[in-house]
Amino acid sequence: MKINISGKQIIMAFLCLIMLGIYGCGQRSKPATFYMLSPIPKTEMVYKQSGGEPVKISVGPIQVAPYLNRKQIVIRSGEHKLNIKEFSRWGEPLKENFQRVLIENLSLLLSTPHIYEYDNRFAQSDFQVIIDVNRFDVSDNGQAILSAFWSINDSKGGRLLRDKTVIHTETKHLDSKSVVKTLNKMLTDFSSEIAEAIRSL
Repeated sequence: MKINISGKQIIMAFLCLIMLGIYGCGQRSKPATFYMLSPIPKTEMVYKQSGGEPVKISVGPIQVAPYLNRKQIVIRSGEHKLNIKEFSRWGEPLKENFQRVLIENLSLLLSTPHIYEYDNRFAQSDFQVIIDVNRFDVSDNGQAILSAFWSINDSKGGRLLRDKTVIHTETKHLDSKSVVKTLNKMLTDFSSEIAEAIRSL
């Protein structure tokens, strides 16, 4: 069976392929929006130490659950499903952002500049805060949870305190800006809990 294809049909098919290619590229090139967790505003009331040398604290190691260790923001859907927001991304790795903001928060809450990212160079710190974050997300029903195991050690590596924190809050909106704002609030509350524990020691 012989099929006759005219030059006009070939040109039309070629143009269709070009249009499909342009459409596909346009879909893939949607720009991503980047988000960051932020520290407590310096205008907020902070704890004032009563004389003596400022406390020295090293923060880390900090671990986050592998499902959080990605560029995209994660939304839970039910108990077993994750929705990955492909075009809503963290401006830096979440673990580093979490640690940096926690350090800044503790510095404000405890009125000391001597708070560092954990490193062998800071072995002379008064306290070491170790954190393992196993949940830090918002669900598609608006429920948000920060769940973390943490401990405070002394300068010699002796454990002074071991605890688990579970912070619940909620948001009425699931746009990425609202989700990040909700996560930020939970990190602020978590920072306050760690600071209060350090004060008690």
